[in-house]
Amino acid sequence: MTQTTKILNVQPNGQVSLGKARAGEMLQMKTLDDGRILLTPVTVQPKHHATFFTDDAKAKLDGFKTWHKEASAVRETGANEMIGQLLKSEI
Repeated sequence: MTQTTKILNVQPNGQVSLGKARAGEMLQMKTLDDGRILLTPVTVQPKHHATFFTDDAKAKLDGFKTWHKEASAVRETGANEMIGQLLKSEI
């Protein structure tokens, strides 16, 4: 893990610039008991999307993926058999 130490100046309006490399990022700021400030990059999701990230939703999605994989294999086998029968029959 690479660590970088940089001294930043807090502007009179309270702003600190982290540079263009961090432009547009969302950061969580924590002030620790000893006065240190910890910035952690975060992703914020809309509240109405929270349902999709529950353990139940993930389990249902995994179940669907398994079903789809199995159903696709059955359909492909059935289609191949049908094509084989059509090729054998007189058209």
